[in-house]
Amino acid sequence: MSELFTNTQLEGLANITMGQSPGSERYNKEERGLPFLQGCAEFGPRHPEPEIHCYPPLRVAKQGSILISVRAPVGTMNMADQDYCIGRGLGAIHGISGVADTSFLRYAIEQNVRFLHRRSQGSTFLAIGSDDLRRLPLPKLDIKIQERISEVLETVDGAIEKTESLIAKYQQIKAGLMHDLFTRGVTADGKLRPPREQAPELYHETPIGWIPKEWRISDLSECTQYDITYGIVQAGPHIEGGIPYIRTGDMAGDRLERGTLLCTSPRIASAYKRSEVRAGEIVCAIRATVGKVMDVPAELDGANLTQGTARISPRSDVDRRFLLWAMRSAAVQRSFMQRIKGTTFSEITLGELRSIPLPRPNSPNEQKMIGERLDHAEQYLQVEQNLLAKMIYKKGGLLHDLLTGKVRVPLEAPTKEVARV
Repeated sequence: MSELFTNTQLEGLANITMGQSPGSERYNKEERGLPFLQGCAEFGPRHPEPEIHCYPPLRVAKQGSILISVRAPVGTMNMADQDYCIGRGLGAIHGISGVADTSFLRYAIEQNVRFLHRRSQGSTFLAIGSDDLRRLPLPKLDIKIQERISEVLETVDGAIEKTESLIAKYQQIKAGLMHDLFTRGVTADGKLRPPREQAPELYHETPIGWIPKEWRISDLSECTQYDITYGIVQAGPHIEGGIPYIRTGDMAGDRLERGTLLCTSPRIASAYKRSEVRAGEIVCAIRATVGKVMDVPAELDGANLTQGTARISPRSDVDRRFLLWAMRSAAVQRSFMQRIKGTTFSEITLGELRSIPLPRPNSPNEQKMIGERLDHAEQYLQVEQNLLAKMIYKKGGLLHDLLTGKVRVPLEAPTKEVARV
């Protein structure tokens, strides 16, 4: 921290109110009293989304206060857009007038939230008490500097929120496009067929719903050139420079990344040539996140699988991109859910996977057009998601620099210039 910055504790900067849970007889859905928040379950992207009210309220978080979770997940925050009654899972923080800017405090807490995480460790139920919150170390700055820092960071947050909104819009567009493409398909000129309500003669009913007459339902096994199978049973310890293998945990994100995979020995991998995947093939989770599918990138050509993942290698007359998107379609995902075995640990057998019904056009060209159209929609979405990740990363660096004094904020500097990400 810069020598011009000194530390203090939160209790010297803010009024702190710890929540208290009222008796259930005070709860109501008739909007009597104040909206009630038991914990962070009702938190929204920025402001809470309450479902019940409390009358009369006990502990009140005033409008403009920071709402902070004091139970797992400790440190999660929202801003109070109105007065709330808060339960014991929350605390409310409001800057002391003339001493601290509440918005600045939110960023300062975000910067040092690990202090609260450390205080919550070591117990069966992760939580912090009022003393932990009051003793949270924060930088002590002149109020005008606090307000300036808040202004800069709020500008960054505004750009992030706009990008998040754009991503949500693109996701809705893609979902609508998927619905149309897998219920109506496209004609030879690339246009959607008229809806069934307008042209019922163009469609026929199948066990998984209405599809165009030029389409058919095939078992997934009829769409693959090799038998659908899972991979290595016991991969052994990680071997640096060995053969990477794909687990269900590696499929948590949006794409498979070489750098995150564990590796097995070439000897073990050679015993499982049947599950060696090639670039462009599809990996399907058959445990945990059953039905999640991802394509194999070029950097993972020759990788292997585990018992929780299966290899899907499309036939030459089945477009690879179409098959990937078809397996992500609503109708096929419902089929996965209907076949899941177990409640504590979700899984699907290889036999059930092979029999998943898949709608597909008879025309390879129609398959290709559908795959390409959805790929383009995904690319638009990916551009914005990459931009969002970059913004969040840069915000983290800016937050650190401003709140440790590494970067000083000139009071007269244009906000957008300082906040440029």
